[in-house]
Amino acid sequence: MRRLYWRVCYLLALAVAVKRSKCLRLSQEQLTNITASGNSFVFYSDDAIVTTVSASALAQESSLYLQNNSLTSIPVSFFQAANNATYIDISNNPLTKLETQSFVNMKNLQTILCTNTDITVLPNGLVSSCPLLQTLSFNHSAIRTVGSQTFVNLTALHTLDLSYNDLQSVPSALFAVSSSWKTLDFSHNGILDVPSGVQNAVAEGYMYDQYPI
Repeated sequence: MRRLYWRVCYLLALAVAVKRSKCLRLSQEQLTNITASGNSFVFYSDDAIVTTVSASALAQESSLYLQNNSLTSIPVSFFQAANNATYIDISNNPLTKLETQSFVNMKNLQTILCTNTDITVLPNGLVSSCPLLQTLSFNHSAIRTVGSQTFVNLTALHTLDLSYNDLQSVPSALFAVSSSWKTLDFSHNGILDVPSGVQNAVAEGYMYDQYPI
């Protein structure tokens, strides 16, 4: 009887762990489009449906793996439905833009990886009020512009990587986004002037190709 009791306890604990660590794994699926349809999201590869995920199921996912596909855009409603995610990877897609308010009020979000894309602008209001967000990576893309209010109220943010882009300048307001900075990387851009406030914002980082902040 005791063995049965502990077996039941083990299975219950395992079920809870699985529930907490649910992941949406759709990397390398040749995805070309994501559309909202009623209370679900449909994932396409050209005209073929790869899968459909309900908004309620998406709300339970802790990690979103959408890297290595052919997505040019992702609807804001998709990210808003995944409001419990802790980790998002949308790297290695030919994304041309991210909509404003894509990552807003996501209370558990810790990491966003969006590298190797065709994005040219990070709009104002893109990422805000994510209290646990620590890492943002937008390197190896085509970013020319970062708005003064692109990142807002991210108190835990400590790493921002914007290296290997086409930036000529960085707004000074960016450095007031967080009080937890550890690393900023703006290397391999066309930045000529160090914006005011950067020296007081970081512990380590790179503004130019080889020169530390």
